[in-house]
Amino acid sequence: MSQPGMAGAGSGMGQPAAQAPPPGVNPTVINSFAQAIEPHIAELIRTSQTTYSIPPDEKTLYQQIGEKTREVVNAIKAAPQTDSVQALSKLQNEIMEYKREITAPITDRSPAGMQARVTKLRQRLDAATSQLQQHQAKAGGGGAGMGQPGMGMGQPGMGMT
Repeated sequence: MSQPGMAGAGSGMGQPAAQAPPPGVNPTVINSFAQAIEPHIAELIRTSQTTYSIPPDEKTLYQQIGEKTREVVNAIKAAPQTDSVQALSKLQNEIMEYKREITAPITDRSPAGMQARVTKLRQRLDAATSQLQQHQAKAGGGGAGMGQPGMGMGQPGMGMT
C-alpha cells in the first residue's frame, strides 16, 4: 500500500525515502557502506583530473565513471533493497580496480591497444548507466522517465474502484 504515498510524492523526484525499506534491509548499514565508497569515488575523479599518464579521453571517461558510480550509490541509498550491500560492495571493488588501473603503466601504446582501453572504459560507463537505471526503477520513479510517476498515479485510482 505504499503506492498511494508514492503517487503523491511523484510530483517531485519520486521521493522514495517515504517508502519503508523491505524486510531485512537495514538502511543504516547501507548508508555506512555508501559513505565508505565516497572517498574512493572522489579519489578516482581527482586522479582522473590530475594524472598525466593517460590520454585526455580516458581521463574524461574515468571521471564520468566516477560521477555515474556516485549516482548509483545515491540511488541505492534512496531505495535500499535486500541486495544493496552486495551491490555497494561490488561498486567499491570496481572503483578500487579503476584507481589501480588509472595509475598503472600503459603496456600497449599501439593505436589498437589504446582504442581497446577507451572501448573498455566506455563499456564500463554504459554498465554504470544501466545500473543507475535499474536502481532508479527499484526506487519507483526518478530517472526511469516521466512514465513511472504517471503509472503510480493510476494505481491508487484502480485500487479504490
